[in-house]
Amino acid sequence: MIRAPRRLAAMGVCLACGLAVWGCGVPDDGAPRTIMESALPAEITDPPTTTSTTADVATSVIEMFLLDDDRLAAVPREVIRPVEAAAVLEQLLVGPSEEERAGGLTTQLSSGWELRSVDLAGRTLVIDLGSETIEVLEGQTQRQAIAQIVFSATALAGVDDVLIQIGGNPRPLPTDDGEADGATPVDRDDYRSLEPTG
Repeated sequence: MIRAPRRLAAMGVCLACGLAVWGCGVPDDGAPRTIMESALPAEITDPPTTTSTTADVATSVIEMFLLDDDRLAAVPREVIRPVEAAAVLEQLLVGPSEEERAGGLTTQLSSGWELRSVDLAGRTLVIDLGSETIEVLEGQTQRQAIAQIVFSATALAGVDDVLIQIGGNPRPLPTDDGEADGATPVDRDDYRSLEPTG
């Protein structure tokens, strides 16, 4: 029985396959080569881009009151929700923006005033100020400052009137009708002569 030719043929097939595989490999040039960018895959030359987004912050627009000549003027302010009375009053103390000042709006309040605490007792907002606040004002300017606070505070939901203290102590407040007892809250009716026109 003669089998040598078959064995030789099989060896020839294996040799041919080996040469084909070797021919498909990466040639060894022995030195680095420069590869043109056009020859690179798109995923290398154009890597995917990623973007980061900041979560939306919920805000509300509330009314604060500045002065337009001798009367109050309502201006909108955007604040973070939930709306905190202390944050609203802090913005009120900042006063008019440059654009608002250019339009003639002013304030009797000062950004340097100390806001000691703000608490809601029922529907009365109790505001405790430092000593160097409304105490430095007199007469009409003091009444305007208090009216700004009262109208801005009562623009908030759940607030009907305001009790202002100085250093934790009750303080009599000037109103349209004279002077309110420091233990009695005041509301917008106490400052109708200063309410916005129109």
